[in-house]
Amino acid sequence: MKNASISLDPRAASYQFGPILINVASRQIWRHGSLVTVPSKTFDALIYLAARPDRTVSKEELISAVWKNMFVSEDSLFHSMSVLRRALGDDSTNPELIITVPKKGYRLKGPVRAVFEAPSDVSAPAVAPDPDVASEGIEVPIQPPVPRAGRRWPKIGILLSVAFALFLVVRGFVIPRTLPHGATILFTQSAPPGATLASGGILSPDSRYMVFVAHDQKAAQARLYLKQMDSPELRPVAGTEGASHPFWSPTSDVIGFFANGELKTVNLRGDVPKAIATVPVSAGGGTWSSSGPILFSDWQTGLYRVDPTGGRVTRVTAVLRSAGQLVQNLPQFLPDGRHFLFFLHGANPDQTGSYVGSLDSSQ
Repeated sequence: MKNASISLDPRAASYQFGPILINVASRQIWRHGSLVTVPSKTFDALIYLAARPDRTVSKEELISAVWKNMFVSEDSLFHSMSVLRRALGDDSTNPELIITVPKKGYRLKGPVRAVFEAPSDVSAPAVAPDPDVASEGIEVPIQPPVPRAGRRWPKIGILLSVAFALFLVVRGFVIPRTLPHGATILFTQSAPPGATLASGGILSPDSRYMVFVAHDQKAAQARLYLKQMDSPELRPVAGTEGASHPFWSPTSDVIGFFANGELKTVNLRGDVPKAIATVPVSAGGGTWSSSGPILFSDWQTGLYRVDPTGGRVTRVTAVLRSAGQLVQNLPQFLPDGRHFLFFLHGANPDQTGSYVGSLDSSQ
């Protein structure tokens, strides 16, 4: 997104509020004279808020402006704002820079000054690293990432995988066998009445079901919806209010999800969801191994494993801030049930990308 499309006044060379200086042209953020690094869309979100200091910007407006012509959920916005707060040294429980207005949106705290002269060049100082997140005294080494040229592939790969899986499902359940070979099929799933989509569709391993998150506008909360792929009907999954990041069990009969600070599971029979573990609000997705354990992300601190029946939560990897790591999320088990992929975002673009880990090794 071009800066001119999100700046209230295109003449503004920078914005300043509190200890923060934002250089629009160079797309740099300075805090107390130190350079702060954030992802591109997170920077765009900050610029959009800075250009509208006199009002609360709704979540829908911010998503539409920053992720123009892209489908993203509120989870993506929440993730970006959390990354931004951490980078700026702001505390969500006692915010000094970014205010969350419940059920409405975000605004910057305090006066924001638009500067119409480009700030003088400042040599970028070394960024003081944050202390490492406690990891029981063990720093977990991580293998080198996919080469830089492949940095965009994690999200693209996920989209292509879902699209291909949907094609196979539709071909097997919906398309008459008499259709000519190579016919193009478009599968579309609309949001439930009175709701808006808040996630993509997640296919079960046997391709018989799809689950997704939709935000009920009347109830003002998200929940899971289930679709059987050979039926046009949708049904809400009872007891999943506040749900996010759904994922399937290997047997396709249980759904894992996050809600209200807990990792939960719910079966397709309609039983009451079961709480498996307490997790932070910064949950970054989960995956269920064919060998048994569930792996989930607290994107601020690392990846953790837990038994599907509950019990002790064990750290698998750690976000090492002294090494420039910022986020670990989107874990996905590979077919062997022991190795897994995950996405790492680092302060250095060269370390951002997809990594592979194993339940049997710290490497």
